[in-house]
Amino acid sequence: MEANNVRILLESDTNELEIVEFCVNEGIEESYFGVNVAKVREIIRRPKLTTVASAPESIAGMMSLRDKVIPIIDLAKILGKHPEKEAERIVVLEFNRMTVGVMVNSVSRIYRLSWEQIEAPGKMSESIYVIGLVKMQNRIIMILDFERIFAELSASSVLHAIEDHGQGEHKSAGN
Repeated sequence: MEANNVRILLESDTNELEIVEFCVNEGIEESYFGVNVAKVREIIRRPKLTTVASAPESIAGMMSLRDKVIPIIDLAKILGKHPEKEAERIVVLEFNRMTVGVMVNSVSRIYRLSWEQIEAPGKMSESIYVIGLVKMQNRIIMILDFERIFAELSASSVLHAIEDHGQGEHKSAGN
């Protein structure tokens, strides 16, 4: 892995990190993914979402969370999955001064891992968004590069437009 990706994954001054494991595509060809727990603000049940006009297909909508409007990303669509079941959970991520929700089928648990347990993805890895692999007893957890996913979505300025809209609402509500 590249040095900048290593710094993102590891906690300061340790050789360990904690990842939240979640599942996309539950029911068929289950795929397990992970994200650094330091980026996870909270995990909630999927609420009713508001549609975003002219948004890319990977933007499922937006929702209000603690007086802030946040965009919700359909991770299955970004990863090219076609789940049988609708996503039931939202993993709310916060980093780089952004808050974004990610739809997933289920959230399993948190793992504390050492650096030695994380392998660089091979050329055959599931997607360009996988920055590390963790082999578990009966599955492989793919650690995703959410910075890259969000950067690509932000290029369309949809995520920033939703965040700006939510912050504007929040400010005006206090007046």
